[in-house]
Amino acid sequence: MHGGIEAAMYRRYSMLMRFGLILTGGMLILSLAGSIAVNFFLPGITWTHEPLHSSLEAMGSLAALCLAILVLLLQRYEGYTAHRVWISCAFAAMGTLDVFHASVSAGIPFVWYRSSATFAGGFFFVLTLIRDRKVKPFAAFFPPFAIVLSCVIFGALSSYYPHALPPMVQDGQFTAWPMAINIAGGIFFLIAGANFFRIFLSLRRPDELIFLNLCLLFGLAGLLFPASELWSVDWWLWHVLRLGGYLISLPYIFFVFSRFEKELQKLVDELKRSNEELEHFAYVASHDLKEPLLSVASNIKLLERRISKGKPEEAGEFIESS
Repeated sequence: MHGGIEAAMYRRYSMLMRFGLILTGGMLILSLAGSIAVNFFLPGITWTHEPLHSSLEAMGSLAALCLAILVLLLQRYEGYTAHRVWISCAFAAMGTLDVFHASVSAGIPFVWYRSSATFAGGFFFVLTLIRDRKVKPFAAFFPPFAIVLSCVIFGALSSYYPHALPPMVQDGQFTAWPMAINIAGGIFFLIAGANFFRIFLSLRRPDELIFLNLCLLFGLAGLLFPASELWSVDWWLWHVLRLGGYLISLPYIFFVFSRFEKELQKLVDELKRSNEELEHFAYVASHDLKEPLLSVASNIKLLERRISKGKPEEAGEFIESS
C-alpha cells in the first residue's frame, strides 16, 4: 500500500516538474521573441489607455497579494523557513506598490511606484540566497504584514510629496532614475532565478520552478525597461506578460496546496486505521489475559484465607496450583 502511494506521489511530482519546465521555457521564449518582434515590426507605436492599464495592474496586485498569503499558508505543511518568508515579502511588496501604481495617472508617481515595485520585489527575492533556516510561525507571518504596512506608508508619502521624487519621465522618455532602479531590480530577479534553478536541480522540488519562472519574467522586464517607452507596444507587452506570470502561478500554487491537503488527509486516514488496529489488539489481549488473571486473583484470595486461619500446609497447595 505504501509503495502504491509513493509511486503515485512520484508520478505527480514528475508531472509537476515537466509542467514547470515547459512553462518556464515557454514564458522565456515568448518574452524574448515578443519583445524582439515588437521592437522590429512596431517601433515607436504608442497607445494610451489608462483604464485598461489600471485594470491590468489591479489584477496583478491582487494576484501578488494572494500569492503572498498562499506561500505563507503552504509553510504549515512544508515547515516555516526563511526562504519562503522572503518570497512572501516580495509578493507583498509588489502587490501593495502596484495598487498605488494602478490608482494614479501617468506622471512621476506613476513610474516611481512601478519602478519601486520591481526593485523591492527583486531585493526580497535575492535575499533567498541567504542560508535557509527554520523560523517560528510568528517570525514567518510578521515580516510580510510589516512590509505591506511599510509600503502603504511609503506609497502615501510618495503621493503626498510628489515634488520630492526624482524625475521619472522627460519628453516622453524615461530618465536615468527609473532605468537604474528597474535594471537593479531586474538583476536581483535574475540572480534569485539562478538560485531557484540551483535549488531545483539539488532538491528536485517542482515548486521552485514557478518562482524561477516569475524571476525570469520580472528580471527580463527590468533589464529591457530602458528599451521601452511610456505607452509603447513593448511597454504593454511586459505588463501582459507579468500579469500572465501571476495568473499562471496562482493555479499552480493552488494545485500544490491541494496536493499537501490530500497527502495530509491520507496520513490522517492511515493514523486512524492504525489506531483502530491498536484498539482491536488491546481488546483481544485484555480478553485473553482476563481469565488467567482472574484465576490468579481467586487463588491469592484463598491463600490469604488459609494463612489467616493458620493452615500453611494448604497454602502451599494453592501456590503450586497457581
